Amino acid sequence: MLIVNNVPQPGDLEDLPVLIIPAHSFTTQWSIAGTTPQLSCVEREKTMKTAIMAGLGALLMLTAISGCCRPALHHPISLDGNYKGRVVEEESREPLEGAVVTAVWYYVCPSVAGPKDHFYHAYETVTDEEGNFFIPGKGIRLFVDLDPVNVYVFKAGYSYLRSGWDSLKEGLIIRDKIQWEGKRAIIPLRKLTDEDSLDSWIPSRPTISPDKMRLLTLEVNKARIAKGLRPLSTKEDKQ
Repeated sequence: MLIVNNVPQPGDLEDLPVLIIPAHSFTTQWSIAGTTPQLSCVEREKTMKTAIMAGLGALLMLTAISGCCRPALHHPISLDGNYKGRVVEEESREPLEGAVVTAVWYYVCPSVAGPKDHFYHAYETVTDEEGNFFIPGKGIRLFVDLDPVNVYVFKAGYSYLRSGWDSLKEGLIIRDKIQWEGKRAIIPLRKLTDEDSLDSWIPSRPTISPDKMRLLTLEVNKARIAKGLRPLSTKEDKQ
């Protein structure tokens, strides 16, 4: 039974990349320059066997691809839509320009110690003068079982948001702080004071290569320098 995750709704497919597999990829072209080859019974049998073996090979390859990350592929077809939001100051509700928004996608692979998250892709942007940001989704995905995207929102001198996008609506703690304008999340960040702890000023970053989150690292470094700490590298360490 085919299970479809995140079934596209009207309007969801706008501006999304779509994987299209041409029909001729699955057919054998017998007619060349208007002629049809005449095959003997032996040749026809060999051709049929070759086609069957090719089909079985393709099926085994598809099974291997779909099962390489999880014992059973949960979502053969999934939709990862675009993400929109606005970052505002918590008290005044004024827009925050220049806040860094980092989106990170992971997929899960089994291991002896249990399932592990593996990095898939990252995308960074900064909010405009109205506090708005846009993150392009991965579109319609076939046989790629991605976890919901994680977002990291930070501006030096303000509180830090780290959450799965789905949790912005469903999380018991955070959902009461997030307002929605249609599909646009309104994300408030609190202005920090000297009474806040160092951990509040210096947030932890995703466990991915620094060159995949350069904007976030640069913004964290602003806060580190303000607190007299050494800035972090924006490049991957070479062993």
